[in-house]
Amino acid sequence: QPINGTLAGEVLLSGEEKALKSAKGTISVDEIQIDLDENEFYPEFKWFDTELSFRLENQDLITEFRSRFIDDSKVDGIITVVGAGDNNNQFTALPVLGKLDLNLVDLSPLSLLTSDFLTLRGHLAADLEIGGYLAEPTIAGAVTLEKGEMRLPQLGIAIGDISGTLEATGESLDLDLNGVSKDGQLHSTGKFEFGAQPWNGSFNFVGTQLELLKTRAVHVIADPDLNLEISS
Repeated sequence: QPINGTLAGEVLLSGEEKALKSAKGTISVDEIQIDLDENEFYPEFKWFDTELSFRLENQDLITEFRSRFIDDSKVDGIITVVGAGDNNNQFTALPVLGKLDLNLVDLSPLSLLTSDFLTLRGHLAADLEIGGYLAEPTIAGAVTLEKGEMRLPQLGIAIGDISGTLEATGESLDLDLNGVSKDGQLHSTGKFEFGAQPWNGSFNFVGTQLELLKTRAVHVIADPDLNLEISS
């Protein structure tokens, strides 16, 4: 699809064979627009005040970025690569530190990619810490979903009033969600563990009077109590 925007930038570098002494740069785009065909999910795809900047401080490379979507959704982040200015260091083994703040006012735009089998709505916020190494970064923090809605068109069902949290601790991911399907209730908990190889995960779905399938021929309502175990 056509993409429109104006890019402005400046990059300054200086150093020698073994080390980068100074680095500074900024790339900014006042407005980015993606021209999409008319759709039922979102009329315009525009981002404003998009900026990426970097600088070298005491051999550490600090990168900051931000952007704002047309519905006022925002992303802000900062990532520091410790020792990046020293060419004696193996780049992929360098420690990385960072922070990512994400505030998505509405998940509807994602439905453009998933509408054949899934449509989404809701407000998602994330406050994440980045650590580890460039080759193996880790993420810790919390993701919160409010006023969520998920529709599965092929099954004819919808789960609404979805709320919950997703918490990461570096080597594990904990999930806790609640939702409503017609007159029924759904509660889901789960845990992913990444510290060992292979990774593994477990989920529990508990519901009452949950609508699982609604077509012209079949209408299924059940009280599920389902446990799932998955691994790589």
